[in-house]
Amino acid sequence: MRKQIHQTAEDQLNKMIGANLRYCRVLRKLSMTDVASFIGVTHQQVYKYETGLNSLTIFRLKQFSDFFKEEIKNLLNPDYISIMCRLVEANFFNTSETEFKVGSVDLSTMSDLSKNVRVKDFQNATLHLKFEGANNGNN
Repeated sequence: MRKQIHQTAEDQLNKMIGANLRYCRVLRKLSMTDVASFIGVTHQQVYKYETGLNSLTIFRLKQFSDFFKEEIKNLLNPDYISIMCRLVEANFFNTSETEFKVGSVDLSTMSDLSKNVRVKDFQNATLHLKFEGANNGNN
């Protein structure tokens, strides 16, 4: 029983980190091959990291962090995608530039941005958001 609970928690963590890595890659309009060549793995391995099938070592996480110019604490933040969606939606970043810098943003101070956003689906580089609260006119 304890092993199942531990395994489930580990799987959930791997999937959350993987989704954050995928979001970083897609936001920057990069392919898995682009990321893989920098990290030194195959695109299949990047896929396994992004889907949570494989765990990342701290060394690999640091490599992703360096490549995306993103702080490790942000990649480990379960609210990362929601916060970033709000920032992108507010045109906080110029996502058309090839050099997309996020690392200077302290996402821990922006957790209130994710209150009204729930990420419904993040597959095939498509985000489906449901806005709840002030923006939907139900107040």
